[in-house]
Amino acid sequence: MTTSYTPKILVVDDIEENLLTLKGNLRGLDTEIITAYSGKEALLHVLRHDFALIILDVQMPEMNGYETAERIRLGKRNKHVPII
Repeated sequence: MTTSYTPKILVVDDIEENLLTLKGNLRGLDTEIITAYSGKEALLHVLRHDFALIILDVQMPEMNGYETAERIRLGKRNKHVPII
């Protein structure tokens, strides 16, 4: 029995145009792209999914990218996932 694994990439930005551009740039990869509009939403996705990569905007309202990355690193599940 072969188990298929599709890597997931989380893209986080509070500006929809940026999310669309990044998704378009990543479209050719054999991955599942999940988007979030805020750090809080990103943290919810991190609880539900295992990511191969997280692309994170720095300047966001409420919780900036640095704070979001710091909180992601607190969990064991995505502790070693590359964050750009």
